[in-house]
This record gives sequence, structure tokens and C-alpha cells, in this order.
Amino acid sequence: MPVIYVLGTTGVGKSKIAIELAKKFCGEIVNADSMQIYKGQGIMTAQPSPSDVMEVKHHLYSLLD
Repeated sequence: MPVIYVLGTTGVGKSKIAIELAKKFCGEIVNADSMQIYKGQGIMTAQPSPSDVMEVKHHLYSLLD
């Protein structure tokens, strides 16, 4: 199974591109951002919205206190 990496600086639209790619290839999104694993960081780190999570399965967000 191929893996597609989406890399870039803050605020360039990585999440939007990742969702589009995941839908196109019937994939899932695995978080690799060091801050998005923490709960309560949604606004500061642009975590996926509930509608994003309903569209595409997301992993490794908001795991730690």
C-alpha cells in the first residue's frame, strides 16, 4: 500500500490537501504533528473538524493530556 506524505509550513493548506487525497485514494490520515497529539490544542494546531473526521478517518489526534 503506498504512503503519501504531505509536508509544509504552518497555514499552507496541508490538511485540506490530505483530506482531498484520502478521499481520492480511499485512504486515511495519520497525524505526524508533534503538537496535535495533545488534547485541547485544536485551535492552536488546526486539528480536523468533526465534519473532516466524518469524511475521512483520522488517526493520532488528541491522544495525550
